[in-house]
Amino acid sequence: MFRDGFEGDLARYVVENIYEALDLPGEWVLERSTGRLFYMPLSGEDMASAEVIAPATEELISIKGDPLNGKFVEYLNFEGLGLAYSNFNLPWGDCNNAQGSASVSACVNLSGARNCSFDRCSLRNLGTFGFELFDGCTFNRFTCNTLEQIAAGGFRLRGVEPGGNPALRTGNNTISDNTIGYYGLTYPSAVGVLVMHSDCNTVAHNLIHHGDYTGISVGWSWSYLRSAARGNRIEQNHIHDIGYNNLLSDMGGIYTLGLSPGTVISNNLVHDVNANRYGGWGIYTDEGSTSILIENNIVYHTKFGTFNIHYAKDLVVRNNIFALGRLQQLSRSKRDPHTTVYFEGNIIYWTQGRLLADEYKWQDEPYKIYVNPYTQPRDTSVTFVSDWNIFYNPDKPRAAVDFSGRTWEQWLAEGKDHHSIYADPMFVDPGRFDFRLKPGSPALKLGFRQIDLSQVGPRPCCDGKVQPKQ
Repeated sequence: MFRDGFEGDLARYVVENIYEALDLPGEWVLERSTGRLFYMPLSGEDMASAEVIAPATEELISIKGDPLNGKFVEYLNFEGLGLAYSNFNLPWGDCNNAQGSASVSACVNLSGARNCSFDRCSLRNLGTFGFELFDGCTFNRFTCNTLEQIAAGGFRLRGVEPGGNPALRTGNNTISDNTIGYYGLTYPSAVGVLVMHSDCNTVAHNLIHHGDYTGISVGWSWSYLRSAARGNRIEQNHIHDIGYNNLLSDMGGIYTLGLSPGTVISNNLVHDVNANRYGGWGIYTDEGSTSILIENNIVYHTKFGTFNIHYAKDLVVRNNIFALGRLQQLSRSKRDPHTTVYFEGNIIYWTQGRLLADEYKWQDEPYKIYVNPYTQPRDTSVTFVSDWNIFYNPDKPRAAVDFSGRTWEQWLAEGKDHHSIYADPMFVDPGRFDFRLKPGSPALKLGFRQIDLSQVGPRPCCDGKVQPKQ
């Protein structure tokens, strides 16, 4: 009997291609042994004149260099190209249980490619991922493309794992101004943009919407061990309606894994993130996420926390607006003997759900910190820093707010939020999700910088060319 791996309940699964289920217009069954297709037409559909497309090819474009021998495909540029109808069948025994549908192939594959580009291209009705960059792909650009109705995800960057041959490093690529919508249609765990073991990439100004799993995922190393992901920039993306079919759990609008020194997540707009059982988070720093700067983001309308930490180290989270989580606002799963996060200068605005969710009640614990090799270790208990923030629930006075089992006064007595205030941040119109601050806002007096999202999402194409329609 199938069981859920975490909860122990009966698992949900899909049974397809059986005659017994052929009962609604638009459904079909393929008899593989004979090649016969049985189809129930839609209302008014004339099969004598209907166009039927049965894709068979997984890969439509393959660009292959030989980075181990210093042979690259370079300066190959595609513009205004329309691609459609690829197919992928899971190998026997593969139930697509790899995180992010990482084993599903792509329509366009590059390896050993440098300074190549895809601009204003259209990829639609694919049975695969859209683009994949394999080993040795550097300084490539993917701009102003449209990816819609995708069985898996939009982009996947896959570099060599830590300790691998540096010639196979994948990095310094740009994915910007693309629209990725209605992805994960067949493989719901697929990601809009998946960055695996890759560094110094820019993922900016993209519109990512209507996926059953994470919008942007970066990292791919679980724990605090060495990672190949560093220096990635996730900026000015608009991500919404993630987990919209309520199929999966444990996801985020933006999701990180492992050590990522120099990685920046800034000026993104993330909203309407749902989940099945748990984990419809806005920004989700998962196992071992370390040395990431998260600033100037607006996150709202999430089922669970607008910001979540599983376990992490030295995160800097500042000048963000986290608003209107349904069940919770900020959440943390584990407590480590180090500083997990410096949470400073943020606005937390809510009307329902818990302010702080954590099985450890956001508590500290004693441990020793080694400041430098010339002094004895210092005793401390600080596992997170929180200060200079604004908290506000328009329906509750401060005295009625639960700070993870403590009153405001008890929270301050534990060394948290000494300079923070509980006050109306004075949004222009939170009811219409206009989170600009009015003049005189107390947030401005605390040094909060107005967040300008006028450039979020894809920008107009500079030469006026339109994308092809398939």
